[in-house]
Formats: sequence, structure tokens, C-alpha cells
Amino acid sequence: MRPELFLLPNGSPVPAYETCVAAALLLGWILAMSAARRDKLPPDLAGSAYIVTLIAGLLGARGLWLLQHPSEYSGPFELIRIQAGGLSIGGGVLVGVAIGGVF
Repeated sequence: MRPELFLLPNGSPVPAYETCVAAALLLGWILAMSAARRDKLPPDLAGSAYIVTLIAGLLGARGLWLLQHPSEYSGPFELIRIQAGGLSIGGGVLVGVAIGGVF
């Protein structure tokens, strides 16, 4: 994958990975709200469940990646530095499903 999709007119690069993650999260939101509407679930509850599951999944993905790359760990705030890169799909799915199921 290219590290940059394109450059904005002011010269700022648009990063590919972050753009793909943002697009996936937006598509997930649209699909979750559509499924909630179809199943006649309260939209505020479905939206809250999506946000809680999203945050838990991102933290789980970052946490597992840090466990796999201990040299990158420099303190507890490293867990929330999502923009630093390094996410593991396994951690995201595991923690996201667990927290979403509890919610």
C-alpha cells in the first residue's frame, strides 16, 4: 500500500492507512445503524454500543500490537497513541466482541 494517497493543494499528504481505517469505521457506523433500524432497536442505544465497542476494539488492537512489539512500549500512554501506528486485528476483534457482547 502506498503510504500517501495524494497531496492536498497546500502540500499536506493524505495518509493511506489512516484514511482506510477512518473509512472502515464510518462504513461500520452506517451498517450498524442500518441494522439497528431494520431490527427496530433504539438508535441511541445502538449508537452508544457502536462507540463503546469501537473504542474497546481500537484499544485492544493497539494493546495486542504492543504486546507483540515490546520494544515500542514506553509507558501507559502508548496504548492510546493510535496515530503512532501498529494495530493488531486479533486484539481488536477479541476485545471488541467481548465488550460489545457485555454492552
